[in-house]
Amino acid sequence: QDEPAVLTLTAAAASLLRDESVAAGSDPLAQVATRTDRLALLLDRLDELPLRHHDLGGRPAVLVGALIARIDEMKAGGAATADVAAWAAGLPEGEQRTVREREFAAIMAAHDRLLEANGLLDAGEVILRAAQLLERRDDVRERTGARWHQLLIDDLEDATAGQLRFVELLT
Repeated sequence: QDEPAVLTLTAAAASLLRDESVAAGSDPLAQVATRTDRLALLLDRLDELPLRHHDLGGRPAVLVGALIARIDEMKAGGAATADVAAWAAGLPEGEQRTVREREFAAIMAAHDRLLEANGLLDAGEVILRAAQLLERRDDVRERTGARWHQLLIDDLEDATAGQLRFVELLT
């Protein structure tokens, strides 16, 4: 018998995306970026972020760190970048909150674009893409079920909504 694979949910999702890169339409060599990697990349490419309505306050690392935290929160809740953009587009016109939320959606899209251009994905994106792949492709679900016969998940009560969706699709 094969040895059991012991993986975090993010590592399992990344493995699935690598194994099914053709079906996923993704780079099989993409790496999961750490928060520090992402902060360094975004600070280096700050001029490519639409930051007209967000105040850097002389401390760009603080603002970019907060933006990354919010991006992570959105993805952990199961909201992909397109979902956030659609939500922001539906907000009432003429309000300051609407302007800032739409800018945040554009920042989130730029974040994902910059990461992907550098062969990187954040952990939330890995989970979301793996769940989408399982949701949309019966053949991938079948191959994955044949590859991973059993799941034992530790600390499931601490899983995010996005991770829970991924687990549900795995089972």
